[in-house]
Amino acid sequence: PEFLRLQHNLSEIRLSDNHLVGSFPTWLITNNPHLETLELLNNSFTGYLELAPYTSQTLKLLDISANKLQGKLPNNIGYVFPQLNFLLAAENHFEGLVPNSIAHMSQL
Repeated sequence: PEFLRLQHNLSEIRLSDNHLVGSFPTWLITNNPHLETLELLNNSFTGYLELAPYTSQTLKLLDISANKLQGKLPNNIGYVFPQLNFLLAAENHFEGLVPNSIAHMSQL
């Protein structure tokens, strides 16, 4: 939803089961530097999971399950989300190996 582009201090975003479409909204993370929870499961996001090159020190839960994302998990995912406790990405179309940077997610 476009109104979320104007939000810049959210700690939780829960938009599961909302029939959202389009590419993964990286801007939700970029615009909310204190974000701890991002739940986007069971929508219709498509394309590749592309992440901003900066680090998010606060995100602890990322649930992108049951979308239509494809390709490989980004090589930098472990560097971008070092504090992640939960990464839920089942029921997509990801392929390839798990990136080595996952080892930097010490809380996973």
